[in-house]
Amino acid sequence: MMLVFVVGLVLVYAKWWAWDRGISWGPRFFLFAAIPASALIAAGIWRAGQSAAADALTLGVLALSAWVALSGAIANLTVVYRFCEGNGFANQQACDYVPNYSSLWQPVRQFPHLTASTTLVVAYVAVVFGYLAAPLAVSVLRSLLPRRLAFGGAQV
Repeated sequence: MMLVFVVGLVLVYAKWWAWDRGISWGPRFFLFAAIPASALIAAGIWRAGQSAAADALTLGVLALSAWVALSGAIANLTVVYRFCEGNGFANQQACDYVPNYSSLWQPVRQFPHLTASTTLVVAYVAVVFGYLAAPLAVSVLRSLLPRRLAFGGAQV
């Protein structure tokens, strides 16, 4: 039912003219979608080992989710704000449609200075990601590696 509700949100807001509402707000109407998305990721982790393809897909989605958490915590958007607001917001179109100015891309373009608190956030996200990704990564690796190693025929 939650997925049907999210589909309804997409249908209702798809034609709305004021979607983005600037750099920081984004599609806030879809915040509810995090609940079924989290449930689907948890189900994928729970079923780890049943299908290598499903495990690889879940691992990819989990990695993207971790990246969103990291970039949201460490990205320095003041440079982007200055560019977008420059010349009386004449650059706003570039900020809306060019991925280079996305908050998700900023830590790659210009890695921010990490403070003690952001370092703790990075460490926390890395630990949680590692814990959740471990069964998925093991399953994917088992499907990719041969059954016997060339070194003495030991089982993998």
